[in-house]
Amino acid sequence: MIKELTNKSCIAGVMLLLLLLSCQQKPRNYVGGFERFVVQIEQNASSYTSQDWENNDVKFEDYLERFNGQKAKLTTEEKKKIGELTARYYKARVKSVQNTVMNELNDWADFIEGFTNEIIGEIEN
Repeated sequence: MIKELTNKSCIAGVMLLLLLLSCQQKPRNYVGGFERFVVQIEQNASSYTSQDWENNDVKFEDYLERFNGQKAKLTTEEKKKIGELTARYYKARVKSVQNTVMNELNDWADFIEGFTNEIIGEIEN
């Protein structure tokens, strides 16, 4: 029974160690994860809803907070990469907003054209 208890304790200890190690994100994993996130944003930006963007913004802010916690461990090149990825995220975000505004303006232009055509038609009759 003691041997069985010792084995269970050993297994639990190893599992706890693995869990702790997996929670400590290494800088290179952080940079790679951030890059995958930004690439996904760039690829899907045009199809995101406002709710999707809110969720993405939360994830983005999390990456920036982790940068602040890890910047002492990052190389100069990694810091530059984070700066580049941050700019790329903002670029995709702004482009998405511009597209949304343009679509709204086009919808209103169509509405106004239909509205004025109807009014002009009534005036002419």
